Amino acid sequence: QAQGQHRAAIGDFDAAIDRNPFVAAPYAARGQSLIATNQYDKAIEDYNAALNVNNKDADSWAYRGLAYEKSNRRQEALESYQRAVAIDQGNQIAKQGLGRMQGGMATLFR
Repeated sequence: QAQGQHRAAIGDFDAAIDRNPFVAAPYAARGQSLIATNQYDKAIEDYNAALNVNNKDADSWAYRGLAYEKSNRRQEALESYQRAVAIDQGNQIAKQGLGRMQGGMATLFR
């Protein structure tokens, strides 16, 4: 059921973006729904669009990091998480992602 709700939300965000493509929030919100439906490449595109409008949005950096992480693009994920924390040291999505990245790196070098 959650998948269906996210798919419906994606349609709503599509309409919002069509009406005003120069606002970051609908791209970021659609990106979250795309992550929830395992459409990571599309989510990354949306976070790139959101960040082109507002590159100071820590949440967009963090969720872009999550989409990269889920796509096994660890370096891009790490860079996105680091940018998010540089903007907002309390960003939990980014902090958790950095923890996973650092944990994974520690495992590689054992």
